[in-house]
Amino acid sequence: YMKNEIIGQWRLEAAKRAYLLANLSDPETIDGKVSCRSCDYYLGELSWIRKRNNNYFVQQQQFIERIEIERYPTEQIIKEIQLNGKIRCGNKQCREELGGLQLFRDRPDVKEMCALKCKQLKFSYRNKDGEPQVFIFKKWTDVKFKVLDLEPINIDYTLNNQQ
Repeated sequence: YMKNEIIGQWRLEAAKRAYLLANLSDPETIDGKVSCRSCDYYLGELSWIRKRNNNYFVQQQQFIERIEIERYPTEQIIKEIQLNGKIRCGNKQCREELGGLQLFRDRPDVKEMCALKCKQLKFSYRNKDGEPQVFIFKKWTDVKFKVLDLEPINIDYTLNNQQ
């Protein structure tokens, strides 16, 4: 039993290391800003966006403080996703819907987060010539910058729940 636990721990650590190496050393990861496409209200940093399958989302507290959350009376469940509400632009004059508030039911280590609709956002970052530029994309698959994957299951969470 003890041996399996140690091997499991090694596997998790190896997965985490591989993730960090693949993502953090990636030159495509860029500095930039995410804003509401309708009113240009600043929402957060490009580097905060994560992806899992076809979901693109942000978990940062600083992002959550810049949006408005409209909770559903009862959550909706679609496969492994639990939808808890809508997220809107934090600019009171705009309030454009930007996406949804959701949980991954198969990842209890991941807190509630904001799933974003690409077509509601604009992205500002430096182009290949180093000039600041604003980009808009219809779909996440069209974006020209690297979005990091959601980290593998949080090691501390997994280990704490095995004791």
